[in-house]
Amino acid sequence: MIKLPELLAPVGGPQQLIAAIENRADAVYLGGKLFNARINASNFENEDLRSAIEFAHIRGANVYITLNTLVNDREMEQALEYAAFVYKVGADALIVQDIGFAGLLREHLPDFSMHFSTQGTVYNLEGVRMAERLGARRVVLARELSLNEIEKIAEQTNMELEIFVHGALCQSYSGQCYLSSMIGGRSGNRGSCAQPCRLPYSLLSEGGDGRKTLSGKGYLLSPKDLSSLEHLSQLVKTGVRSLKIEGRMKSPEYVAIVTGTYRKYLDALAEGAGSAVTPSLADSKAVKQIYNRGGFTTGYLFSKPGRDLITRDRAKHEGVYLGKVVGRDERMRSVQIKLEDELSMGDGIEIVNDALPGNLVTMMQKNGERIQHAEPGETINIGYVDGPVKRGDLAYKISDKALNKKAGETFSGKYLHRVPVTGHLTALLGEPLRFQISDPDGNQIEIIGDYVPVSAINTPLLPETAKTQIAKTGSTPFAMAECTFVIGENVSVPLSEINSIRRKALDDLIEIRRNRYPNRTAPQIVTGTNGKSAECKNIAEIGSATPRILSVYLYQWKNKEVMESITADRVYLPVFSLFDDDHAAAVKRFKERGIQVFAAVPAVTRGVEDHMLKERADSLQKIGIEGILIGNLSQVELLADARLPLFGDHSLNIYNSESIKKVAEFGLKGGTLSHELNLAEIQQMDGFGIEIEATVYGRVPVMISEHCPIGSELSDRPDSINCGLCLSGRYLLKDRMEAEFPLIGDPISCRCTLLHCDKLYVPERITDLTLAGVTTYRQYIDDESPEEIIRIGALLQKMLLGENSNPSKQKGYTKGHYNKGV
Repeated sequence: MIKLPELLAPVGGPQQLIAAIENRADAVYLGGKLFNARINASNFENEDLRSAIEFAHIRGANVYITLNTLVNDREMEQALEYAAFVYKVGADALIVQDIGFAGLLREHLPDFSMHFSTQGTVYNLEGVRMAERLGARRVVLARELSLNEIEKIAEQTNMELEIFVHGALCQSYSGQCYLSSMIGGRSGNRGSCAQPCRLPYSLLSEGGDGRKTLSGKGYLLSPKDLSSLEHLSQLVKTGVRSLKIEGRMKSPEYVAIVTGTYRKYLDALAEGAGSAVTPSLADSKAVKQIYNRGGFTTGYLFSKPGRDLITRDRAKHEGVYLGKVVGRDERMRSVQIKLEDELSMGDGIEIVNDALPGNLVTMMQKNGERIQHAEPGETINIGYVDGPVKRGDLAYKISDKALNKKAGETFSGKYLHRVPVTGHLTALLGEPLRFQISDPDGNQIEIIGDYVPVSAINTPLLPETAKTQIAKTGSTPFAMAECTFVIGENVSVPLSEINSIRRKALDDLIEIRRNRYPNRTAPQIVTGTNGKSAECKNIAEIGSATPRILSVYLYQWKNKEVMESITADRVYLPVFSLFDDDHAAAVKRFKERGIQVFAAVPAVTRGVEDHMLKERADSLQKIGIEGILIGNLSQVELLADARLPLFGDHSLNIYNSESIKKVAEFGLKGGTLSHELNLAEIQQMDGFGIEIEATVYGRVPVMISEHCPIGSELSDRPDSINCGLCLSGRYLLKDRMEAEFPLIGDPISCRCTLLHCDKLYVPERITDLTLAGVTTYRQYIDDESPEEIIRIGALLQKMLLGENSNPSKQKGYTKGHYNKGV
């Protein structure tokens, strides 16, 4: 029998917890009311959390608590106190995103297992190693990895690896999406994503002849849901420790059906010694019926899916295809459908058109007679449906009453899933009655009763009778898998005594299983003010003696006029372009003008890109590069031999003082503050002797995606790979509010970066940022003209020099999060 990975189920509330455990999840992940990335789920109050952990532990499941958001300085102590609470009440691990919080967690709760969240954007072996340096014992890998990449990482590390196998996919790399935050103030990194990726967009092009709409409105950023049910054998062979189901915002029925189905086929896989198991059509249909978004995808497990990743036409639950509308009676509010699937009263249907009319089925007729159920091939009238419907519209069944009822039985409180235990009764003449019980986790209980068996006057205790009494586990979460006994000759024992000693043993076993970590005590959290370490210095103190630097980040190489218009102290240039000998001259020209030149590494580098960074980083110094801006912690290891100072980009999500401390410990000489911080939060932060950078101008990145909408919409190739279209012009996505978001495609990786629709411009904040200790002020340059670059650069330079302390207000720009934050 092969060793199976853990099946990890989502829990958004108490009913989902029961559904997951009753359908035999090995572990669950859930959140409290604070600091979790699904803050809009029901979640658990503290005392309910304690009960949830006990419920799961008694039944043999692990519980992982989500503390997977960014934490600011003011919240840090509260976050640690919450971590200490869940540690004390028995959580098996804490899922963490914030690198600063991770450092404090290791310091205060060193034996508390930490899982580094998928929000940490770990996609290679070096990233896993950096997570280990943070103190993690498990890493949740990025959902964009292929099976081959996952397997290669697993072969080269002893760290536990966890991967998503089912549920919603994000368009962006997790932890790198700021779209919801920047346009609506609801941050995914703070647990309140509004999912603007599920809204419609149009693709535009921009060129010498103006703007053109290249595609009609569609859900161009909305991926289908992931399903790996048919590929479990391949997933198991990768060597990962845990298979994770997404869905803490989903219903208990969803948790029940999906968890139960994956459990069924994992067990079948184990029984078949790893041979591939094909799910039945009924089980595949049930999983699709309970929730799918435009069908299912295998994501990036086997290749880049291109346009097949995207739902495009609908970004909501689709259900299963029911049939085609062949008639409509407006007066009776009924539709006539030729069925291609079964339908019953109480099922939910939806008609696919712009209005998406639908309802629960409360009337079914065939040949004028009322019916309760209909089979495929039948043509029936269904009511009641309001809204526009026409012949030829497609109908989908979006809920199945019988399926939901079946799922509901697993979380109805009957507790059908039992932990197998072994019982042994000893009844010897003249010795106290004894009962032993053991469970699969190695716990053993022995109860020595007060009753001493005596010689039977009438009927002695028979083995069959003893076995029957031992096997009675009642409403406990146990099932007696095996009963053994030693019974003396002609011994008499009242059945009430056997029942009493058995009940006492089961109660004691429940108590041991409930209290999995009996020696844990909550440590006293002493961090200084608001979670800050005693050795922190205010960044204003550090910054006061540091020269002010104006930097420019170029998304792409521009023409000579744009390059010559830059008057900053430092320029960041795309690193992979710098490996081209043709750009050495441009670097030289910048340096001749007294401008530092840094290489900017993207937030995601994989495969060939990682190899290039490792093998060719030393060549950067030779052409005059003076530093490297890194976008991911993995690049600390990748660039260890670069012999150039490393600086952290905003994509490291530096959101608090402890994150600054952590990147300094990793050897970075500077760090760019998160774009989601407000001014008050920056003013509270402490520093550790490194350069602190803040963005004051330009289109900030709001998403980095492995999927390219340009190729997906326009390429002739289904996988959209290496189509080269991103080199042929400028592209934008337009949302329903007419806002336009520039797209920057990468012809090497076919990755895509989405920029903010509005340019940030906060010259009036430079004085406040300077007083807060910021040392470097960044401009992002995208489509600006040389004249605009010169004008903005000159104003910002004056602000840095204190020559213009009250700039005029600028219209048409955003102030980002400096005023409100997230």
